[in-house]
Amino acid sequence: MLSFEKLKQMAFECTSASIADVYDPPHRMHMQGVSQQGSRRVFGQAVTLRSLPQRADLMSDLGEQAGNRNSNWPFEQALGLTGPGKVLVIDASGYAEAAVGGDVKFTGLEANGAEGVVTDGSLRDQEGFMEFNFACFAAGWTPQSGTARHLIGADLNVPVSCGRVLVRPDDYVFGDATGVVVVPEAEIETVLQRAVLKERLNSYVKRRIMEDGVNPGEYYPAPPEIRRAFAEEQGVAVEDVP
Repeated sequence: MLSFEKLKQMAFECTSASIADVYDPPHRMHMQGVSQQGSRRVFGQAVTLRSLPQRADLMSDLGEQAGNRNSNWPFEQALGLTGPGKVLVIDASGYAEAAVGGDVKFTGLEANGAEGVVTDGSLRDQEGFMEFNFACFAAGWTPQSGTARHLIGADLNVPVSCGRVLVRPDDYVFGDATGVVVVPEAEIETVLQRAVLKERLNSYVKRRIMEDGVNPGEYYPAPPEIRRAFAEEQGVAVEDVP
């Protein structure tokens, strides 16, 4: 497996669209209702947190399990685990309008050097988040508190559903202005290698369209002669061109 820094470098040569083009599993991999907040792209391995609807007995049980120490609650533990190379993925249990947290608590991700946060819930304190150096992807923003009002972080590093996509701990999450996609850890290197080649093919096709002055339909989708020319330029086998 390549180092995280090399994988991140490859990921940032790609787009969510090129990853979707080369990775088409028989399950959903593109999050719905989750969009980029700000301008930062995100890439990293998932630390997952499942939120559940707030209820007094759940709050009591979680408090008892935490030894009544705030730092031991699942949400706070998740923040502590999300450092370099990691993305905190929060399942909002279908409550897209509810805040999963605000800028004060998420300062923990900034302090840890985390890659970002991805949630199908909302966030608070947009101005504060825009000062952070990590990426934010969410359903939107709200001024109202969600913790203890609507939701409570209940389960740490378990499989979750975020944006109607299964996310397991250590899955790779990539997000840009177009959307967020999820790739299992075992497949990420192959997917990124193919996605990088797909991006380069697209750039080659656009260049040839401009240089040759042809209708885009002549060269896209790339016909065999364009694929052969691209493969020769890249020094790869034609059958490896996605």
